[in-house]
Amino acid sequence: MNTSKKLFAFDIDGTLLNDEKKILHSTKIAINSLINKGHIVCLATGRIPIQTIDIIRELGLIHEVVGADGGCIYSIKEDKTKILANPISDYDKRIILNYALEYKRELAFNNGINYWKSYFGECPKKEVNDYFFFIGGSSKYPIYDDNETTSKIFLESKDIIQCSIKVESSKLMELTTKINKEISSDSCYHLTSKVYYVLTRKNINKYNALKLVQEKYQINNMDTYCFGDSHNDIEMVKNFANGVAMGNATNELKNVSKYITDSNNNHGIYKFLNINNLI
Repeated sequence: MNTSKKLFAFDIDGTLLNDEKKILHSTKIAINSLINKGHIVCLATGRIPIQTIDIIRELGLIHEVVGADGGCIYSIKEDKTKILANPISDYDKRIILNYALEYKRELAFNNGINYWKSYFGECPKKEVNDYFFFIGGSSKYPIYDDNETTSKIFLESKDIIQCSIKVESSKLMELTTKINKEISSDSCYHLTSKVYYVLTRKNINKYNALKLVQEKYQINNMDTYCFGDSHNDIEMVKNFANGVAMGNATNELKNVSKYITDSNNNHGIYKFLNINNLI
């Protein structure tokens, strides 16, 4: 194993980005220092790789992106995406679509390369009264695909590896309980924020995907650091030797992490790396 290089993996939303969906200047300094020291710096996110391009450029990243909650790995140097997840079943897709229609809210899905998004109500700005539904980026000014076309693509495509329903935070647990009674046993779910229910195939997670990155660069477990804040970060934070929960992380994640740093709004990444002499 390589004893000089270390692997650093960062979740994006709620971790690398603050609540305004910006990268703090202190975080940029920290990431730049890690890259200059020759370490492997990766993104590990629920987003698919194409949705991370601006962040890759802003930080000057050159290694891998673990996307779709571990459903794919994108090599920045090679500009290639490897799909790790088996497709979601037609049975589970029908369940997800039915609940998106019932709640008249947002359905998003992807195949690791491309993604689609529809809203089955009239207009979220008119119908949704929830701050968390409109935090940052495309959530503030959402652009949706045609509902009929998107529904057809969702049901007929045989390569969909991840899908999500976005509802008000007050309805998320109700929705989760309903769906989990119906989905097949080979699927699993993540609550990636206060408003997102995300479905993938079982055993698809950031930890299993990052193990492949470890193998590629011959990095051992003690030299691997990962940072996260939400349900979809549990496996990697729990199983890697140096799992770090952000100060704004869920209690569930904090309970399985080795370290807890400050929040995504208060220089949590920089503070941890600096205090532990990693930058």
